[in-house]
Amino acid sequence: EAIIIPGILFAPVTEKTVPVPKDFEVRAVYLTGVMAASDKGVNIVRHWREVGGNAVVFDIKDSDGSVAIPFEHPLLGEHKVYIHNVPKLVHFLHQQNMHAIARIAIFRDERLVTQHPELAVQSRKNHTAWRENGKLVWTDPSNPKVQDYNIALAKHVAQLGVDEVQFDYVRFPAEGDQKDAAFVFQNGLPVAEATPAVSPDSTCLVPLPRRHHKKEDTHPAPQMQKGPCPVAAKPAPRGPQRSDVIAGFLKKAYSELHPTGALLSLDVFGVMAWQRSVDLSHTGQDIVQMARYCDVLSPMIYPSHFFGMDKIAHPGDEPAHFIGESMDRFELITKGSGVVIRPWLQAFHWRTKTYSPEYIKIQVETARSKGGIGFLFWNAANDYSKPFVAMPEMKAANFKPGSKDNPKYFRGDELPTSVQAALIPQK
Repeated sequence: EAIIIPGILFAPVTEKTVPVPKDFEVRAVYLTGVMAASDKGVNIVRHWREVGGNAVVFDIKDSDGSVAIPFEHPLLGEHKVYIHNVPKLVHFLHQQNMHAIARIAIFRDERLVTQHPELAVQSRKNHTAWRENGKLVWTDPSNPKVQDYNIALAKHVAQLGVDEVQFDYVRFPAEGDQKDAAFVFQNGLPVAEATPAVSPDSTCLVPLPRRHHKKEDTHPAPQMQKGPCPVAAKPAPRGPQRSDVIAGFLKKAYSELHPTGALLSLDVFGVMAWQRSVDLSHTGQDIVQMARYCDVLSPMIYPSHFFGMDKIAHPGDEPAHFIGESMDRFELITKGSGVVIRPWLQAFHWRTKTYSPEYIKIQVETARSKGGIGFLFWNAANDYSKPFVAMPEMKAANFKPGSKDNPKYFRGDELPTSVQAALIPQK
C-alpha cells in the first residue's frame, strides 16, 4: 500500500538530513515499515505531532530480515517493498517538523540466514547453521560479509535524507546453547577461551525461557530473571571477545555514517546497566566501548522485563524503581563519554496491571530526572492510545507556575528550521 501524502510535487522528491545536535530532545513513537507506509501511519504521525511529539522511529529492516525499502544488494535479492519512496516519507515527516529515525535490526536476520546459511552462526556439533532455541535467525556478527551488508544498507538510508540511523540487535545471540555456537572471529578457539571466567557463586540476569513469553507484544528486549551465571571451563588468557567484534563493527559503521550528517543511535539491553560478566560475554554489548562509536544510546528499560529483579514480584508495576535504577547505572557507566542516554520506554500493558497515561508519565518523569534526554515509546502493534492521552497532560504540567526552567517532563525541543513543503492542494 502506497503512502498517501496530501499535495502535488512537480519533481521527484529528494530530501536532505536536518542536522540536530546529539542532545536534541527526541520524543518519539515507533512504527513498523508496513504502518509507516499506510494511511493509518500518516494519521498516527499527525496525532503524535498534535500532542507534542517531534520524532518517529520507523523500520527499514526488522529482526526477521525483511527490508521495507527498495535496496539492491547481492545478499538481498528480490524482496517485498512497503516504503516505496523513502525521501517522500522523510519529506512528509519533515513537513510535520518531525525528526526521522530509521531503525535497522542488524545481526538478527532470519531472511539472510535462510537464504545464505553460510552467513549464520555455525554449530560446532553439527557443522551446520546454529539455531537459537530451535530457530534459525542469527547471522554471525563477526562475518565481514554480514557487517558490510548492514553498513551498506545504513549508508543508503542515510543518503535518502533521514536524520538518524538506529541500530537494533547490534549484539550476539543471548539465548540457546552458547557452547555450541561458533563464530568466525574465534578461528577455532575452544569455547572456554572465548568466554570470560565467572565465579560459580555469581548470580546473573538470564533470559526468561521463551515458553513464558506472551506473543501479544513482540519487542526487541528479552524478559529477564535471576539465575546462576554460566561458568567457563577454566580461566584462560584473554583472546578476542564478542565485545571486541561489536566495537569493531561500530567503529567502522560510525566512520562511514558520520559524514552523511545523520546521527547514529544504538539500542541496548536495559540489563547491560548491571555490567554482569555473563551478559557481556553473551551479547558483546560493552557499554563503555559502544559509547565511543555512536551519538545516542537507547537502553530498553521496559519495567515489565526485569522479572525477578531486586526481589520485586511484579516489576512491571514499579516503573519508577526500575527506570530510575537503570538510568542511574547507565549515566555512571557512560560518564565523560559525551554520549546521550535516550531510553526506550514501555507503551504496552504486558506484565503490568497499572498501564495507563499515569504509567507513561511516571516513566518520562523518572527518566528525565535521572539525566535522560528525550524518550522513545515502543508498542509492537503501534497502539499509542495511552501516550496520546499522557502527552497533553505532561505539557500542561511541565513547568511550575511562573517558571520556564527545569521542566518536569521534557524541554519541548523542536527542529531548528521549519521544512514546510510548498504543496499545492489537490482539487
